[in-house]
Amino acid sequence: GNASITLPATWKSLSVNINGGTGNLEIFVPQGVETLIDIDTGIGNTTVDSRFAKIAENTYASSGYDTATDKMSVKIDHRVGNLNIMSK
Repeated sequence: GNASITLPATWKSLSVNINGGTGNLEIFVPQGVETLIDIDTGIGNTTVDSRFAKIAENTYASSGYDTATDKMSVKIDHRVGNLNIMSK
């Protein structure tokens, strides 16, 4: 089925692994959270919020990620369905 995940806004340093199977997946990243996103997808469309720059084939990062002390790393493995990554 479909799923919606909102990532936390407060932490020191966080690594998140998300494994999706079949269905549409929405991931909300809080504004101001410096984030690196690695994506491995199968069938479906992937949309990534414009605040994340594409830095490699399937990798996106917010502008301050490299210099941030507190930051989040997100790895997404999604097989079938649309993937939408948005700021909230």
